Amino acid sequence: MTMTVPLSAQTKKYDLNSSIVTFGNTMSMGKRRTSKKIVLSFDDDGMKECKVTHMDDTPEETFLNGGKTLCSNAHTPKAASKRGEAHRGTRLRFGWDGVPARDEG
Repeated sequence: MTMTVPLSAQTKKYDLNSSIVTFGNTMSMGKRRTSKKIVLSFDDDGMKECKVTHMDDTPEETFLNGGKTLCSNAHTPKAASKRGEAHRGTRLRFGWDGVPARDEG
């Protein structure tokens, strides 16, 4: 038995055409502080994305979604690799519609 299920192509991941979003956190252990920052930039409603991960202001990895293929570039040691097809992009979609009103803001 064969079952066919129609799948709609993802045409709009975000509600903005393009943007740059920065996420960050700082962890402390004794006198040592470590900060991690992720800079996500996207275009074409999220169909093209670039995510750069920084540790202590030093870039560690760049993750690219060109719309069809995912690529990863490590900065230390330098290495590049193809990560497969771009089904979801570099990040999962975030929308305030899934967050309770008491948690917004």
